[in-house]
Amino acid sequence: MSNNWNGILQDFLNLKGWYYLDSMEPKTFLKGVATYFIIKWTIGITVVVLLMGALVVTTSQPKSKKATSGSEVISVAQLLEADGKSGRNCWVAVDGKVYDLSESMNWDNGEHTTSEGQARCGADMSNVIDKSPHGRKMLDQLEVVGNLSSS
Repeated sequence: MSNNWNGILQDFLNLKGWYYLDSMEPKTFLKGVATYFIIKWTIGITVVVLLMGALVVTTSQPKSKKATSGSEVISVAQLLEADGKSGRNCWVAVDGKVYDLSESMNWDNGEHTTSEGQARCGADMSNVIDKSPHGRKMLDQLEVVGNLSSS
């Protein structure tokens, strides 16, 4: 390898499979070097973004799922706490029964995605469910957490 800058640049370009500096115009040389570093940075940033995305996915907390027998008495305070936000369970009450909607894809951040904010987790939906297109027939497919306390 050469000790002067022109020789170092020539050795660098030769290692990368490019032509020697004196055989091309300065603009061509600069475009080649700029393209090389832009591609390297783009690849590097893409790898970092993908790794960070994978890290977020693998470290996100799963929803806490409490196994219940379905005969448990659920207080109004417990129902209010299961509001579906920040990874909490999503429970709704209909006609005194409490249902678990935590795994339903139609509920996001505590609200039913197609109800325009009318149906939400942590509340008694007895008056709202009849306004939905599916009505009460969907309740048979849901896990019953327990019965809502009357007090």
